[in-house]
Amino acid sequence: MKDQLRNSIWILSFVFIVLVTKAQLYPTDKAVLRYTQIMFEYPQIPNAELYKIEIAKNVSGSFEKNKVYSAQDSSIAHLVSNGLFFGNSYKWHYVAYSAGKKIFTSKDFTFEIIKTHLVTDFRANVTVYDSSKYEAGLILLDNGVVIDRAGNVVLVTDSFGIEKRDFSLTSNGTLTYLQTVSAYERTLNGELIWKTKELKTEKEIINGYHHDLIKLNNGNYLVMCKVVEFNNPSFRKNLDEAIVELDANNNIIWLWKECVEISDTSHIKKTHLNSVFLNEEREKLFVSARDINTIFRIDRKTSKIESCIGTLLNQDSEHYPQKIFYGQHAAQLLDNGNILLFNNNTKLGKNNTSSIMEINQPSPKKKSVIDEFSYLYEFDNADENYCAKGGDVNKLKNGNYLISSSANNRNFEISPSRKIVWQCRPEKLDTVNKRWVPAGSYRINYVKNLYPFYFTAEFMYLKNKVVGFKIANKGFNDTEYTIVFKSKSGEIVKQIEQAVDANQVFKMHFDVSVMPGTTISIQSKDNVSSIKTLIVK
Repeated sequence: MKDQLRNSIWILSFVFIVLVTKAQLYPTDKAVLRYTQIMFEYPQIPNAELYKIEIAKNVSGSFEKNKVYSAQDSSIAHLVSNGLFFGNSYKWHYVAYSAGKKIFTSKDFTFEIIKTHLVTDFRANVTVYDSSKYEAGLILLDNGVVIDRAGNVVLVTDSFGIEKRDFSLTSNGTLTYLQTVSAYERTLNGELIWKTKELKTEKEIINGYHHDLIKLNNGNYLVMCKVVEFNNPSFRKNLDEAIVELDANNNIIWLWKECVEISDTSHIKKTHLNSVFLNEEREKLFVSARDINTIFRIDRKTSKIESCIGTLLNQDSEHYPQKIFYGQHAAQLLDNGNILLFNNNTKLGKNNTSSIMEINQPSPKKKSVIDEFSYLYEFDNADENYCAKGGDVNKLKNGNYLISSSANNRNFEISPSRKIVWQCRPEKLDTVNKRWVPAGSYRINYVKNLYPFYFTAEFMYLKNKVVGFKIANKGFNDTEYTIVFKSKSGEIVKQIEQAVDANQVFKMHFDVSVMPGTTISIQSKDNVSSIKTLIVK
């Protein structure tokens, strides 16, 4: 993406203007954190061109003697990825410079990173086969931990060891997961943002949330669940699976029930839905039904099943029989139009070999289901070539595949040439029997860091005068921003859209000046909950 904005701002001259930004300080003074990768943020200092962030251990002795980190940044946020550790207390400050001269030094702020057995009672057991073939970044495991590629714990939740299915980082930089029969969203530090509850309508009870949870771009949640229709003698208890969209207050926005949409049921005992993938742009859902070896597509607008790869679910759907995957997991649509899946290959049980594969999307003109890419398990330990339960696969931006062989406690990454380049086999300490035991992960997720769509907004100065503002995209994703100018009365004066690449800066210069009371709001289209505001006083 390239900056293409060439807009001029309305003109009105003033002798002197004072501008205020709604900035934050993070970590706040005396904060207690559960993670070691921290985005520091600090208020803008007028005329500052550069900031220095310095961190020291909070122990006796001078700051300089105990300093563990020092770096410069041209924006009011700075990511510290390394050098901070669990169980330590730190102090930090920031220094502002203009024309090479120091113009401001903040006071020292303190924070600590928790000391917890949840870190010492875990080990990732990482093996690196080829560090040049994988991207540095973080791995999220369903034990509720985030590790780096060396196996160091970067984040730990408050209940390590209790399975958190589909443990994921959202575009908001929050964590979502399913635990027991509930779905959650929490901050990086563990504060509860949202939790499902049992819902009762005039027709049904919705509960038993399981397997898959997606935070949508509109701020709602899409989650798999169970449904029971009461006072309906024709309700089929063996078809109790559902997919529901909920808002932040657990209001039902959309509900899909297999007992309604699957009409051809004479040959179906149970479906066991175990994954859902949503293409938000096209409003299509791709759902995996493990027990009937089927992947089917739902139109979100109509709730109708459009196509079935495997078992026919109703007479109105396109039907494409297949005999290449069995008991599958983690079906998802790729950018190339293929469907990626983990093929447990349960047809013959232990005598079979599991695999991951990309299959085509069949159509009325091309009905055959074809294996476009596959990786067949072939480990030294033949017992691990079959994964009876669970399993996950994700295709990374570099073309690699990140795989979780859940039942065998093997998480690994392969290149497009099918070579294993990285592996981890996590264990947790059985504190009663004093031994290490496998800590398998049902799902596995990769992120570059903990901050996908993080940005700052600040004014630009020239010789003590404000000449414009800038947006610094500090996240690891390219994104587009909506910039809204409002008058003092709240009237929208101007609205523009602006794309900014990851780790790049967009600058807008004012032609002369702006009106007092003008508010400039900047919002990322990929993180609707984050708004930065600049105010002219």
